[in-house]
Amino acid sequence: METEQGLRQLFYPIDWSPERVCALCHPGVARATPGTTRDRLLCCTFQALSRTTWSTLREAAAVGLAYGGGTITDHNLLRLKAGHPDRVVIRKQTQAHEKATGADWEWWFTYHGRAWGARVQAKKLVWQKGRARYPYFHLAQCQTLIREAAVSRLGAMYCLYNW
Repeated sequence: METEQGLRQLFYPIDWSPERVCALCHPGVARATPGTTRDRLLCCTFQALSRTTWSTLREAAAVGLAYGGGTITDHNLLRLKAGHPDRVVIRKQTQAHEKATGADWEWWFTYHGRAWGARVQAKKLVWQKGRARYPYFHLAQCQTLIREAAVSRLGAMYCLYNW
């Protein structure tokens, strides 16, 4: 069994400051500003998808309908790829591949011959007995995601759907 320290050594830290993330979207732009002429920035797309996911999950809960994590993922990946076909490569994983890598999908963001890739596992927040939880989170899957992403020299990420 891997130790927490061993897992930390496998996972390399990523700088998620707005300046760094926006540099992934559009090098030379210090920060994305919604509503500007730079509306095709990846940052803006991610912000819009976040707002849509939040409001859709809240609406589904209010009317008592299930809205699954797979549906959210499919919608968001479609919007991301459709909005940035020349900048994003997405590989959804089969169930067998997910078990081996711990990831629901792999994505690559490209710009002028440079690329940054990550394997991503998504989890949807569930309200149970007045408490918010991620009931399908499993430590072994997390360890697999981090270990296998590091072996492939990719980032390891969780995408948490909540409201």
